[in-house]
Amino acid sequence: MTVHPARFGTPVEAYADEPHLWAGGSYLGSASTWPHTQGSMAEYLVVEREMVRVLPEGLPVRRAVLAEPLAVALHGVSKAGDLAGARVLVTGSGPIGLLSVAAARAAGAAEIASTDVLPGPLERAAAQGADRTVDVSREPVPENAFDVVLECSGVPASISAALTAARPAGTVVQVGMVPNETRPVNLAPFIAKELRFFGTFRFKDEIGAAVQLLAERPEIEQVITHEFTVDDPAAAFAAARDSQASGKVIVAL
Repeated sequence: MTVHPARFGTPVEAYADEPHLWAGGSYLGSASTWPHTQGSMAEYLVVEREMVRVLPEGLPVRRAVLAEPLAVALHGVSKAGDLAGARVLVTGSGPIGLLSVAAARAAGAAEIASTDVLPGPLERAAAQGADRTVDVSREPVPENAFDVVLECSGVPASISAALTAARPAGTVVQVGMVPNETRPVNLAPFIAKELRFFGTFRFKDEIGAAVQLLAERPEIEQVITHEFTVDDPAAAFAAARDSQASGKVIVAL
């Protein structure tokens, strides 16, 4: 089984169908509140019954651990609307970016491009199904070339590039998290092209769809590049910090 990591907060009638946005909830492994919410790297974990999701037969736990980050990617894709036949750009090819490539492909995107500043992540994006990759340390992304941009890095320069890359009347979804502070972003393309710009926070109930997609598409497991034992967590975190060498890093209990 896997677990939906959120305990939702106090319901708000104005957005009753968006429980992940209600105040007062919690999220396993989140540093957004103080004290931080512990994660689930433990032999036993007590959760509410409604948080439990049973895995389909044949889905190995090693692949199923991707359900939570894949649900984040699926939620971002859902904000963009119908991707069937769309030209999609994913900016940032870390774990969430790689899973966003997989989510966009599953949603029927006709063409997917991925960006990064390092060759390792770009190689992993190509392996995950990106039709082309762009090293933005060497060349800019094409202007006005994409129907949908999934911005997965949270870097101000990448957000500005996302707005530039989207076609007029296109859509940009901010999947990557950013600090709660003022950052420089060029909003001129957002205004001049009348773009739709969506925020996306964690996910609502997409973890069920993520589990099903993982069962259907075993190749998504390639996002995992390193597996460590629970006896060596320092090595796991060190590997995760090396964006050139690592995609998704997991710890086996």
